[in-house]
Amino acid sequence: MGEGSKMTKYLIITADDFGIDLVTNEAIEELASLGKITSVSLMIPGKAALDAVERIKRIPHLSVGLHVTLTSDLENEKWGCSAPSDSTTPLIDKDGFIHLIDEDGYFYSDMDEFLNKSASDTVISEIAAQYSYGEKLGITFDHLDSHSGVLYGLTGKTFISIAFHFCETHRLPFRFPKQIQALEKMIDHAVSQEIIEIHSQWTKFAEIKGVQLPDLILSNPFSMEKIPTYEHLKEYYLEELRHLPHGITELFLHPSKADSEFFVLPGWQKRVWEYQLLMDQDFHKTLEEERIQLVSWKTVFQNKE
Repeated sequence: MGEGSKMTKYLIITADDFGIDLVTNEAIEELASLGKITSVSLMIPGKAALDAVERIKRIPHLSVGLHVTLTSDLENEKWGCSAPSDSTTPLIDKDGFIHLIDEDGYFYSDMDEFLNKSASDTVISEIAAQYSYGEKLGITFDHLDSHSGVLYGLTGKTFISIAFHFCETHRLPFRFPKQIQALEKMIDHAVSQEIIEIHSQWTKFAEIKGVQLPDLILSNPFSMEKIPTYEHLKEYYLEELRHLPHGITELFLHPSKADSEFFVLPGWQKRVWEYQLLMDQDFHKTLEEERIQLVSWKTVFQNKE
């Protein structure tokens, strides 16, 4: 998209975790069929990934990203590797050190543990394996993003350069904001000078690699302790829409329903409310009032020839 995008408010609405369970898949397909979202992010290690793939095939206009999943962050659900352990990308090195997975063969639940116990070659191998598996199932991915943001590593070890190399090779845009304000919103406080410098380095690197990025990314960063009611969550998003700047913003949510088996988990209610938000007429009325144009990853980011 050219210079005109700077004078228009473009919004990608993405439903993350497509494939995490059947109920979530049903919710996301419903939203996509009604035109309430423009994009999904497919979680290949999820137990309902194959079901999600079949639903994607019923909605051919849908933009589909690879939701690179490298941690198991749900209390009652564990995910494992898609990549094989072979001579070129061993999960266990010559010293017996296990990379990427725990002793039971699952991704680490703790992000710091993942960062401390993962190597670049195993991470890139797993990204490639998830991508390849999706392609074999008939999915054409048009963007890449990171489950729980584990690839970013803005405050320590990072794998974002690997993500950018992969995106360059496969001509994919990536979920990382050009503008630092997005990071301030996500962590709800002013960022340090160190993070400002790291952000600048990575956005410049993305430009060098030809990897396209949205201007902003948007999602409510708060836990349920700070969201007492649906109306609080709704007003947060309506205010964000009312102050949405020109350019390309991705709004990523995790819509689901109350009959999901994961509803007992802390924070799942927020997912139910995000589904409710996307079905709320006030949300879509605000989009119209603010003259926000809905787009998808594959319509707003054109692959460079």
